[in-house]
Amino acid sequence: MKKIYLLFILLSFYGALAQNAKPLNSGSMTKEVIIGKLKYIKENTSLNPKQEEAVLLQLKFESEKIKFEEGVLLSSDYLMATYSEQDKNKEIVALGNELKKIIKDRKDDPTGVISSIYRKNALALMYLGLDSDSKRDVETAIEFAKTIKNPDRKYLRQTQCYMDLHSYYASMNHQFEKKIYKDSTLYYLNKSLDAGQKIKDNNGEISNKIKYNEVIFIYIRLGIFYLEYSDEKGNLGLAEKNLLKAEKLQEETNGLPIRSQTTLFNQLSWLYMEKKEYQKSIDYANRSLQLEKQQSRPSSRVESFEFLATCYMEIGEKEKSKYYMRQYTNLKDSITITGRTNANTTIKKMVAEVDNGHKENSKKQLMIIGILILMATVVTIILWRRKKGSFIRNMRN
Repeated sequence: MKKIYLLFILLSFYGALAQNAKPLNSGSMTKEVIIGKLKYIKENTSLNPKQEEAVLLQLKFESEKIKFEEGVLLSSDYLMATYSEQDKNKEIVALGNELKKIIKDRKDDPTGVISSIYRKNALALMYLGLDSDSKRDVETAIEFAKTIKNPDRKYLRQTQCYMDLHSYYASMNHQFEKKIYKDSTLYYLNKSLDAGQKIKDNNGEISNKIKYNEVIFIYIRLGIFYLEYSDEKGNLGLAEKNLLKAEKLQEETNGLPIRSQTTLFNQLSWLYMEKKEYQKSIDYANRSLQLEKQQSRPSSRVESFEFLATCYMEIGEKEKSKYYMRQYTNLKDSITITGRTNANTTIKKMVAEVDNGHKENSKKQLMIIGILILMATVVTIILWRRKKGSFIRNMRN
């Protein structure tokens, strides 16, 4: 009897907790309603990330409640994107690990949601410094992407994933400078370009802007790759060929956002500085600076200042060179200080999170101890009363 009473009390307690864990106003939703709400979120950007996060958590909960797997996966995929906007990489990985249990036996990905989940998880792992785990998830995303039904959506996912692998090998190459990493960097750039070029124009699924944003950026990355090895025969020519293709496509499609356009112009400035065509280099650096005024980007501006300082020195305009060198030095120092401040802030935030975690754990432990004491007291009182009643009945008999 003791065990039965204790079990009853424990079940009542955990039942109350489960009720409190449910989101407020979580009226039952049908599959159609969930899909409709997810479609609205995808097509509208009026919600800020915090609001979007709350709505998506609600939709994920409702999908789980009615065992609607498509709703769980889609809401989770969108939730990962929202977490990414807020730099919540640990939350992305935690959600990714949860989702992997659901999709572990899946063999295909007709809509592309599974490859998207693996890719987002891979990027979060990369930002957390877990490169090997990141690479594994990107490779899984690529395998699932092969099974996407719509060919244009499939090619878009492939070009994105191959670019992610390019980033992995580029990082490894910068750290260890091994030929295998250098070759892999170029290999995946070309794989990414090949997939991106297969996306049809005006296909009704992937917009031309999205397609050309990917393709133009790949040409820029190819240009940067060859510029980094400009001392090797023929590489300056290959850098120019790819960067001019990027520029031509940008003029034809306006596929790049402003920030990426500043990158393109700076790489062209770098190219012509290496080719000793200094006036061309100056022109492109100035074009980058003009664009940068529309959307501040210090890292781009400091690059432009460096090229201008070097080129003006080479053509003998020392005063202009000194001016841009001062601009470069001041901004570089400012970026360095800001980087250190941000790093310190991040570290403090991490320490605070750990401290808060310990405090929360302590509160939970105290709560559990209190509940156990309360339960033990209740059980003791119940048993004592029963024993007392039994004793009185025996006395009467």
